[in-house]
Amino acid sequence: MREQSDTDEINGLLRQFWEIENPRTSHDQPVLNPDEQCALEQVQKSLKYLDGRYQVALPWKKKKVPDLPDNYDVALRRLYNTEKRLRKNPEIAEAYSENINQYLEKGYIHKIDPTEEKPARRWYLPHFPVVRLDRVTTKTRIVFDASAKFGGISLNDVIYQGPKLQKDWKDVLLRFRRHPVALICDIAEIYLRIEVAPKDRSCQRFLWRSLDQQRKPEEYEFNRVVFGINSSPFQARFVSQTHAEKHKDELP
Repeated sequence: MREQSDTDEINGLLRQFWEIENPRTSHDQPVLNPDEQCALEQVQKSLKYLDGRYQVALPWKKKKVPDLPDNYDVALRRLYNTEKRLRKNPEIAEAYSENINQYLEKGYIHKIDPTEEKPARRWYLPHFPVVRLDRVTTKTRIVFDASAKFGGISLNDVIYQGPKLQKDWKDVLLRFRRHPVALICDIAEIYLRIEVAPKDRSCQRFLWRSLDQQRKPEEYEFNRVVFGINSSPFQARFVSQTHAEKHKDELP
């Protein structure tokens, strides 16, 4: 009886050892619920590689993109609030304006011509600063609020968040056992490296007037993945993993 107990204990310890050395979650495909599966299928189907850049669509919750109310007035009021906050701190205000100017120069956004015909479906993203004084590089980040509601609905309400594609932290830590040297890297402006399908860009508009209260706010439109939309982390992770898988043989 004692011998059997010792054998069982040894078997249990060996099982734990092999589970640690070969964690199944590192290679198994994640189990997706129906919403996550739908989001993944939409983004997979929409993925394109054009002129050296990936492009994906927003994963809408309905096969047909839902009608959205005109939330211009809400975005306008939020702009006034943001301007009021920025005027209290000239340094943050300057950094905020410079960020938007860089978006324009790099082609991440474009200004809407007032004479152009308005699309049947559009949505305006309120925006505000998040300040991190402890950061060495970017201390002021612009967040676009896709959770802002109008008429009882927000942009995030009608878009799937998508599945979590990143590895669990335990799996990441266990990878450090594989080789003597580990490398880490950061992709600068990863969201802004990825284009959004043209059909979805009118739902990524925002208002801005360079803090000039004498001017009427101008409309801008993002053609890239936006920080603040709930599907953005999933889209960025999907594109980066797809790219790595595509080139794994030539760049192991």
